[in-house]
Amino acid sequence: MTKPSEERFMEWIEQRPKESFGSRRARLMMQFLTLDAIGIVVAFFAVGLSAPRGFDVEQTVSLSIVVLASYIFAAANTNAFAAELALDLVESLKRVLLTLLLSAIAILTFMFFLRVGSQFSRLLVFSGLVASAFFLVMGRYLHARLFAGRRASDLTGELWITDGSKANPPNARYAIEASDLGLVPDLASPGAVARLGQVTDGFDRVVVLCSPEVRNKWVSFLRSQDIPCEIVAPELDEFKPLALGQRHGRTTLLVSSGHLSFNSRVQKRIFDLVLSGSIVLLLSPLLLLIAIAIKLESRGPALFFQERVGTGNRRFRIWKFRSMYHEMRDERGDRSTARVDPRVTRVGNILRRTSLDELPQLFNVLTGDMSLVGPRPHALGSRASDRLFWDIDSRYWYRHAVKPGITGLAQVRGFRGATETQDDILNRLESDLEYIYRWSLGLDVVILIRTGLVLLHKNSF
Repeated sequence: MTKPSEERFMEWIEQRPKESFGSRRARLMMQFLTLDAIGIVVAFFAVGLSAPRGFDVEQTVSLSIVVLASYIFAAANTNAFAAELALDLVESLKRVLLTLLLSAIAILTFMFFLRVGSQFSRLLVFSGLVASAFFLVMGRYLHARLFAGRRASDLTGELWITDGSKANPPNARYAIEASDLGLVPDLASPGAVARLGQVTDGFDRVVVLCSPEVRNKWVSFLRSQDIPCEIVAPELDEFKPLALGQRHGRTTLLVSSGHLSFNSRVQKRIFDLVLSGSIVLLLSPLLLLIAIAIKLESRGPALFFQERVGTGNRRFRIWKFRSMYHEMRDERGDRSTARVDPRVTRVGNILRRTSLDELPQLFNVLTGDMSLVGPRPHALGSRASDRLFWDIDSRYWYRHAVKPGITGLAQVRGFRGATETQDDILNRLESDLEYIYRWSLGLDVVILIRTGLVLLHKNSF
């Protein structure tokens, strides 16, 4: 007896890799960083302890810190911590030795021009660098022995989806039939795009093998994903592809690049963690005062949680300070807030006008559901002119290829507040798509600065 698609879908969710492939690579990068750091520090302390003139703690600590800092800086340019090096010991050893050589050249040049070389023992410097080379090689060798047998498919997750195609998928490690899991390429259905996001969650790439009749639907369907997506297709001209690729001997069509590379996502995540964590610590007294004010004016919790659409069209619970009376709250967001809204409390009105009701979303940033800057996440029932956002423009789903943000390019341009007309959402959509394709860390900084200048806005209510 054939199992229903819902049961197969739940089985897939349970059986797929529990840890994302990106997390695996990040863990490997941290392992390499930690091993190399330990190797350098141990090398200098071993040399320092065996020095003929006795152990000079100050010089040993200073040199190990300088070499380690220089090594990490050089490694960022040589990719000495790349996760793929776990599959190639020879290349791994070449990278660490090249990185150490570059850092040694930088240190010696620095000492020469600043004339500080006389302050350090030359024996300690050269012996420490030689010992570092030995410990770095031993660390990488032991790591390779410990994780022997690792395959490329362990580090990069490629999911093949077949939908009505007569051709068979290659012998891929992860391959599914769309109909088995109830996957239907329908942008008009929030449930369909959410299901696709759940199926592809944690993978690095999606390749779809489908019949020509549904190929256009899959192209649009995949553009909303936050990872590179490809379609196997012999007819390429009409799709205006971003690029062509080869997967298991088949020609593929790249229709979505995921927009942010792995390194870009790492940069953005570190930036978010450092800045949001600092802001939370700095504003913790203000957060407490706001919570007390909300509780004193009306009964109910100080915080309000609502389901929103996030990265890859996967849903998450957004945090906000409650600005409405508890019994009048709108959990689905079916009704936009009006300029004079009887549901909004007096404290809530102040919070909305100053955007202070958004501050708890810093915790969404810390947990990884959101970013400081990105397209604003909307509620599932959000409408403009009584039409759902995705019914107005199917490109709406494309904005979810990056994490939603507390602020964004649309907000600093003044496109905020109630969506009374279709232009209200179209203006935001154009800005969101522009942000995705223009992204840089510098752009995030500019948007954050501009956000501080437009916190008080006529459309904030």
